[in-house]
Amino acid sequence: MEKEEIAAIENKLAEIKNKIAIKEMINKESIHINHIILQPRQVLKPQVNSNDMFFYILQGTPEILIGDKKIQTQTNSLIECLKDTIYCFMNYSDNIAQIIHVNKTILSQKTKSSFVII
Repeated sequence: MEKEEIAAIENKLAEIKNKIAIKEMINKESIHINHIILQPRQVLKPQVNSNDMFFYILQGTPEILIGDKKIQTQTNSLIECLKDTIYCFMNYSDNIAQIIHVNKTILSQKTKSSFVII
């Protein structure tokens, strides 16, 4: 096999591996809610949020990178992520992780930090 063919196959495998199960629950002008399922060892690519948002961990122990802070979460954790912050989910465990992602145009309370664990 040629190097180009190997690279193409590796890219295709990486693309398949990074397909994340995301179910849209609500999509309105003021709020957007998704249910995210991360398989074991699956990573959601880094993104920059356009609005304030928060994440509720339904199941598992995914790590979340928010800005330059890595947070080890657990079931029933609630994490806030403020507008224009880079975030990424990583499920390095052997179990499925389920996350509710709520993207709101306005959160009721502002903080100076990029994240808040409640």
